Amino acid sequence: MLPFTVERHSPTSLTEQIAGGFRRAIEVGHYRAGDVLPTLKETATALEVSIDVVRTAIGRLVREGVVTARPRRGIEVCPREHGGWQAHVLYLSWSSATSYYDAVSSEAMMRELLARRILATAVHLDYEDVEQGCPRVASVLRAGPVALGVIAGSARRSDALLAQHGVPFIHVTGPEAEPASALARQAVLQIRSAAQAEVVRHCLACGVRELTIVSPTIADERLPALARQAGLTVRTLAAPPDRAYGQPEAVERGGLRAMARWLAGGRRLPDAFYFTDDYLAQGALTALLDHGVRIPAQVQVITHANRNLGPVFPRPLTRVELDPVGDGHLLAKLVVDLLAHPGHRARRPIISDHRFIRGETTRLLVPPAPPLMHLHPAGVLP
Repeated sequence: MLPFTVERHSPTSLTEQIAGGFRRAIEVGHYRAGDVLPTLKETATALEVSIDVVRTAIGRLVREGVVTARPRRGIEVCPREHGGWQAHVLYLSWSSATSYYDAVSSEAMMRELLARRILATAVHLDYEDVEQGCPRVASVLRAGPVALGVIAGSARRSDALLAQHGVPFIHVTGPEAEPASALARQAVLQIRSAAQAEVVRHCLACGVRELTIVSPTIADERLPALARQAGLTVRTLAAPPDRAYGQPEAVERGGLRAMARWLAGGRRLPDAFYFTDDYLAQGALTALLDHGVRIPAQVQVITHANRNLGPVFPRPLTRVELDPVGDGHLLAKLVVDLLAHPGHRARRPIISDHRFIRGETTRLLVPPAPPLMHLHPAGVLP
């Protein structure tokens, strides 16, 4: 019998649940140094998961120095001193395991930290967990010393819990996130999209007068404010995920369904669509092509995209590109710097900006205007 189980509907990936289950079992002494863990097949059978999932989880523990895997000897627990950890970092995230950006950026950060002998433990936050006082975070804090915390997204209650345990932390905020926590003792990394101003400038250069913003949830008001201030007519189209499917297919099918309904209504096409999510864009673009809409001849398109995983389209898309690997490395560098200088407190946020890239799904009619537009701290043009 394994000392833990997995939850198939948990936002935490099965890989991380299995790695975390074995890690905690070793920390509490259920498995001791020299003990041999169950085989990959035994674990897969007990948890009713594939062997590949278990193999990936064990591979992560091997990289961390928690276990060794040798032919004929099995998966053996290492002595505590074998790891030689420089420090333990606790990474708290609101994004689920199905979020490509968060999965890639956090993995890039953790790989770099592990290469420097810094142990990183990831814990997923959700509103139910937060309302209960963050018990999963508390259990990690009780298990052993944590040198630094990283909160990605809302710091609601988790910041107070870290402060209560005397753990300094970095707060990673995004374009639509709340302001950085006042309890963030060390520094703040802010991932923002100054590229939104470039989107507006590009729309003007492409002769766009009417812009429709398509989003799973209409939350970020800065782009509409920038566009309206520049004289554009802005409309919004909500494309909620189709809950009949799992992520990320739910978002893609939500974009497909919302755009298909919009087109079936016989409405006049705007000058341009702006998609705030790459999976949503994939579904919406499919609906546009199925309806016979020519891009960019009839409507121009701009979308968000992750580097190396943008929506598939016959022409290069005009896009705001996120770099999850680069942001993960930037966060790892910040963690390493702060661990080396524990008394340091940054006076200003460290900013990571997204890039605006002009593709072939927009039509440039006039030369680009000089860069007169800048994001105001309040989120609107001065």
